[in-house]
Amino acid sequence: MKKIPLLLIILLFGVVASTSAQVPGKPFTLYLDAGLNSVSAPDTFKDLHKLGYHFEGGLGFKVFPFVQVVGKVGLNTIAKDWNLTPILSDALSGGNIKIMTFGLDARAAIGAPLAPIKPFAFIGGGYAKLTEDDITITTGVLGDYNISAMDDQTKFYYNIGAGLEFGGGPFSFFLQARYTSIATDGESIKYIPVSLGIKF
Repeated sequence: MKKIPLLLIILLFGVVASTSAQVPGKPFTLYLDAGLNSVSAPDTFKDLHKLGYHFEGGLGFKVFPFVQVVGKVGLNTIAKDWNLTPILSDALSGGNIKIMTFGLDARAAIGAPLAPIKPFAFIGGGYAKLTEDDITITTGVLGDYNISAMDDQTKFYYNIGAGLEFGGGPFSFFLQARYTSIATDGESIKYIPVSLGIKF
């Protein structure tokens, strides 16, 4: 069931992209990107997790000549690292973190509009819904046992980032990195998504 909303989001963005390509002077810009997540802090969280991945889509509306407000939706995963000891890696699995984000960014273009490579920067925030997969303990002859994961949380997040945009015309590509902090219970979770994307 969780795959259905994501599929609808992807289909919606696909319809908007195909429509916007045919409309001259469209009032919005479509962003789609994907990439890897690297956990930054806190140390207790960083030590138990490794690289994850993310997908994100957004719609940008110009508010100033070089500034857009971008509404975006993202799906992130952060994988549990059970390789701390051979015993853990053989007996434990699951526990991956899934983060659904809903937010707004202010995105500013830097430099000449017609340059082939254009830097940009952005800052924003919103809400993140965190869920964790159940942890499975494999005991061999006694079978497998599942441990309930942490309770779902919906918390405020902020991000700040920068990147480079390549090309022009009806679409262009961009490479970006951002620092993301989610105000979870206790210490905030901080991670760095690095993305490759396309702008329509």
